[in-house]
Amino acid sequence: MSNTTAQQVLSVGGLPVGFVPQFHASATPMADIQRVIDSATPASLNMTLRPATYGWYAQTYPHEHFDGEQLLRVKDDVVASGAIFEPAVMPLQGWTGYTAANNSHALSIARVLKQFTDEGVEVRLR
Repeated sequence: MSNTTAQQVLSVGGLPVGFVPQFHASATPMADIQRVIDSATPASLNMTLRPATYGWYAQTYPHEHFDGEQLLRVKDDVVASGAIFEPAVMPLQGWTGYTAANNSHALSIARVLKQFTDEGVEVRLR
């Protein structure tokens, strides 16, 4: 008999449940959320329920290079969560960097998100 614990996506009524952890005013990384889920999961299930998605927000500005710091600061927590990463990268003050003539922000975002996919994280950019 194996001592491995199966992993299953947390869902309610068949709908996957995800979270947008808080890291500012009162830090609540996904690891803390996972501990609460684990403590509420009956041991008799012999499985780990993990959040389906990990949401996060970032912004870009027309005349600033996007280095991904807003996303990369949570990278370790995202990777450890095993969840699908669903960042929303919002252009503020215009679409500079998101056009056919100038796609610099789009390329920068792709380079940052590749760091997540290189770690095995599925990414769905919103």
